[in-house]
Amino acid sequence: MRLFKKRDKSSKPQFDKNLVDLNLTYSYQKRLELHEKARALASLIAAAGKKINGKSE
Repeated sequence: MRLFKKRDKSSKPQFDKNLVDLNLTYSYQKRLELHEKARALASLIAAAGKKINGKSE
């Protein structure tokens, strides 16, 4: 699933409203679950970046 629609070089990026519509079909509990998974993934990516760059937490 894309956040932004594919574009040619002459056009500006456009936000994909379908992504918002899809998320609004989910229950509150499902959106919360997806949000928590995204936060956990972002945390893992940040920790990996620090490890690669030789920085400790």
